Amino acid sequence: MESADASRFKSLDDRSKIEFLAHFDGALKLEFANFLADLASDPDQDELLRIEAMKVIGLYKGAYDCSEIQKKILSIALCEREDDEVRVHALNSLAFLDVGAVEVNASRELVKSDEYILIKAAAFSLIAQHKHLLVAREALQAIQGDKEFGKAAVRELG
Repeated sequence: MESADASRFKSLDDRSKIEFLAHFDGALKLEFANFLADLASDPDQDELLRIEAMKVIGLYKGAYDCSEIQKKILSIALCEREDDEVRVHALNSLAFLDVGAVEVNASRELVKSDEYILIKAAAFSLIAQHKHLLVAREALQAIQGDKEFGKAAVRELG
């Protein structure tokens, strides 16, 4: 998306923005990805708009370093004041990105916590999707004794 398109996007009402993002199908450039991450991080924005912004970030990542974007999305996932659905979508979006130890370890802690089950499930899914990483395999090993996710962790470890 070019800067002219971004300006046009900003001028839309929330419903039109949600519709635009729900039908987004193109290359996500760094500038627009950063804009979407800021939008997703703003608790004053419509929750559906924030969720759609995170979906686009996860599904259409371009060939650029998105570590700062990931930090923003992770902070949403870890913020207990956030709506549970927003947190679940933050974790789901992160799962599509190239995560590392920070995201995997945070997800492991969420799985082992007393969080809402859908948040825990999204955190587990992030770990499972990255089981090719040593840190994710270690997280799965640590979760094996968990009452809710232990059997799934064993299955993922094969």
